[in-house]
Amino acid sequence: MTILHGIYLFFIFLIIITMLARKNVIAVCLLGTFLIGYVFHDYSVLLGLQTLFWSMLSAGSELLDLILLIALMTAMIKSLQAINADEKMIKPCTYLMITSSVSYWVLGIVMYILSLFFWPTPTTALVGTIIVPAAVKSGLTPMGAAVSMTILGHGMALSGDFIIQGAPGFSERAIGLEPGTIVFEAALLSIVTGSVASIIAFFMYKQEFCQDKTEVKKHKLVKKDSYKQSFKSTLLAIVVPCIFIGILILMIYYDIQGNEATALLGGTALIIIIIANSTVYGIGFLDHIANYLTEGFVFSIKVFSKVIPVTGFFFLGSSQTYNILGKEANEILFDIAIVFTEHVPLNSFIVVLGNLILGIISGLDGSGFSGIALTANFAEVISNTMDVSIAPLAAIGQMGAIWTGGGTLTSWAFGLVATAGVVGVDPIELARKNFIPVLVGLLSSSLVAVIIM
Repeated sequence: MTILHGIYLFFIFLIIITMLARKNVIAVCLLGTFLIGYVFHDYSVLLGLQTLFWSMLSAGSELLDLILLIALMTAMIKSLQAINADEKMIKPCTYLMITSSVSYWVLGIVMYILSLFFWPTPTTALVGTIIVPAAVKSGLTPMGAAVSMTILGHGMALSGDFIIQGAPGFSERAIGLEPGTIVFEAALLSIVTGSVASIIAFFMYKQEFCQDKTEVKKHKLVKKDSYKQSFKSTLLAIVVPCIFIGILILMIYYDIQGNEATALLGGTALIIIIIANSTVYGIGFLDHIANYLTEGFVFSIKVFSKVIPVTGFFFLGSSQTYNILGKEANEILFDIAIVFTEHVPLNSFIVVLGNLILGIISGLDGSGFSGIALTANFAEVISNTMDVSIAPLAAIGQMGAIWTGGGTLTSWAFGLVATAGVVGVDPIELARKNFIPVLVGLLSSSLVAVIIM
């Protein structure tokens, strides 16, 4: 190995240590990127500085369609909120809250389905302010509601993400895979993890979560202001779900994946934004559409602004390095993996467990997405040195990163904090309740990954 490989390996360890210390890794990644470019280009400070920009540009270019789609979905849900159509879409679900046990599952399933289309964070406010009060009224405690929402929404939906394909698309772009390569594996492992975790949590805390109705009326929940009911909002509440059900059927029937699925969902969201705004504001919708799109982009950029610099660093170790350093560059992580596998005996179980742990560590930053580039690169180099399939190995790393940082295991993760805030529970206690069920769920999906690998 050369000094370049040594620097890259040193910064990977430094990034892991920083994550374990629960500190942000952006500065470490930027410094590592600069030094790699500096050394590679014969100790040129100017080219080292340019490498910083090219790495972020390369990462941003690969993720731009996902950033755009999430922005459009967020703008769409905010447009529907203006006319109260979002509440009416899920209001019928409140009538299913007949007992506390049923409420636990109805709440989680609704959170899962909506999160697949709108992403968990925008869905949290919607579900938390409309369905959670009905669930609590049926006897489910706020903590029980929060556990159901985080496991099935911020965990199972976000880690699988087979509709928007943000998380699997991120893994695929990090190592240059074809769109849709790991969508099936990610969906399968997320369902296994979520099913096991939600079932264990239900039976483990059933006596605590399911109380008499009179005991939970004391809890105060964040409630949304009431809106004037109208025929137009009711019509949109019916039409929008039907549109997305139709889109899902088309995606399955015509096997639409990757960029094509992203484009279809994005274009549909834009049309709904126009319809919703014109319904609410009449001719004034021309100005309001711009405001909603701005809100959507602000949210999306907040999510990915912390991810792009980290992804840029890990791009240096993958096949994407040619776009940053030039055609003469080597895949640094691949070279390191060859040396590593020559000295350490590996098997399928060890590499799966190793990538899961790597994903869990990377998720400690509270984002979940920052570490996906790392786990994807690990999967790529291991698959090139061992006779294993890259898709399940990359997917299990994605599970570790998203379930940890996406909002189930870390009390400082935005998804978990948002859920705790809306429902009215302690985020630290919520993370503690999730720990054993989610950990067992991740170990279960690891076994499945070994089998299908």
